Amino acid sequence: MTDDTPPTDSVLPSPFRALLVDDSEFDGTLLQRALAKALGDAELRQCWDPEEAQRVLAEQAFDLVFLDHHLGSMSGLELLAQLRSGGFEGPVVLYTGQPQGHSDARLEELGCRAVLDKGDASPATVLAAIRSAWTASVQTDSQ
Repeated sequence: MTDDTPPTDSVLPSPFRALLVDDSEFDGTLLQRALAKALGDAELRQCWDPEEAQRVLAEQAFDLVFLDHHLGSMSGLELLAQLRSGGFEGPVVLYTGQPQGHSDARLEELGCRAVLDKGDASPATVLAAIRSAWTASVQTDSQ
């Protein structure tokens, strides 16, 4: 018999609150399931377009944002650039079906330190991406 209890992670806040900006319900469901198995008490809110995400982030705080690369009216990186110019400093994971198609320099410039492949969104890879983005954000804040 296996134990399905998620590991505790003393580095991350509990409950962990994440925002997903993605226009795919299917991809949102996959991430929600992996996140629940990885952290147990995680809350995931999904926004369907960049405009909704900007409104939600202006009203609520999240521990991390997952951004899809293809959002229709703009790319996830364009949205991230707008969020950063508006003062958003939180950790971000690029959640994409094309993880190799992005410039590392551009991701670094925008403060996106983790990329998560939608085709490999297991509890382990989701947790690794969260830890990577979270650790980079904490290190940046302390400098």
